[in-house]
Amino acid sequence: MYSGRLVFSQLMDFMPMHQFRRCVDKYHGNLYRFRQIKRKKVC
Repeated sequence: MYSGRLVFSQLMDFMPMHQFRRCVDKYHGNLYRFRQIKRKKVC
């Protein structure tokens, strides 16, 4: 199993948070939300 740091983690250390948020807003990164899975009620 991989035990090093992920690329995203390294990128977040390099990029300031305000610049990251600006990219998210520019490319509409918050539009893709997870759909909730409906659970069946089991008696």
